[in-house]
Amino acid sequence: MSNAPHCVNEFVNSAGLVGLVGHKLLLCINRRFEMPPPLIYRPLREKLEQLREQSLISSKPEPLAEKKCPKIVDEYTTLIRNWQDQATPIQRLRLFTIDELIRLANLSGRFRDHASHRYTGEALRRCGFKQKRDWSVAGRNKRFWLFDGEAQ
Repeated sequence: MSNAPHCVNEFVNSAGLVGLVGHKLLLCINRRFEMPPPLIYRPLREKLEQLREQSLISSKPEPLAEKKCPKIVDEYTTLIRNWQDQATPIQRLRLFTIDELIRLANLSGRFRDHASHRYTGEALRRCGFKQKRDWSVAGRNKRFWLFDGEAQ
């Protein structure tokens, strides 16, 4: 910016100089505005932290009333014990195959039509049954369950 009065309509604001030059008048005022540096990183970080916390809070599943599904073995155990209570002492003394016990106790599978042999076996052990095997030729090595009376 020249200091000559003949400069017309010159306006400079870049280096802290604010000036308006008229026809024969130079008005040049040297003003420096003390401005803090732009706060870019700190508010951005704070905003990111705030958004992160909000997303974590909103993504946490609120604990619903949890449905405690009873275990399959526990269901089978109660059904077998109900059947045992209804059976006579003489009926309890005979040998049963696992398929007979499933039908007698009305066990049904949770995911399929038929009950699981694994869970049925575990429930039978809890109810005091012992596993026996018929090693004779006529028995064809079948497994049977015998009520022992000592429930675990």
